[in-house]
Amino acid sequence: MIHNAEELEELVLKSGFLPFFANEIPGFSIEEHTPSERWFSDTLDGPWEWKGKVSLNGKAVYGKFFRKKAGFVAMRWFPDFANVRRDGCDFDTLIDMGRAPHPDQVIMNAVMAHHAIDTKALKEMTGYDQEKKGFDTIMTRLQMETYLNIRTFVYPFD
Repeated sequence: MIHNAEELEELVLKSGFLPFFANEIPGFSIEEHTPSERWFSDTLDGPWEWKGKVSLNGKAVYGKFFRKKAGFVAMRWFPDFANVRRDGCDFDTLIDMGRAPHPDQVIMNAVMAHHAIDTKALKEMTGYDQEKKGFDTIMTRLQMETYLNIRTFVYPFD
């Protein structure tokens, strides 16, 4: 069982790939390696707090990689993982081949112009903060294809 961000990172690096939630492979998820009392605790940190620390260390990439669900891929595996997911194409090649949907291009252009950007600002910049729908679908698709990943988490306070 894991009890902190360091142990989570160790498990990710050992596994190479690690989905956040239980799946058809028994024992192959963060959920199954974390005590239940750590999941939604007001007093104990758990996977929700640890994920940002692990992704910031640069040894693993976090995103929706596993059947549109979140998880980690160790950096030593990420180039091969991305190569398979992208079918050998970078995003510019997808555009040149006519295989990158226009909404994906809008999102990617905004991200590339700023290198990194928070979701709220990205929505505003691309018009998805109003009536325009599909932002989450596009973001998930770009993560599944490994063109985007989540570097850190910023939570709003009120």
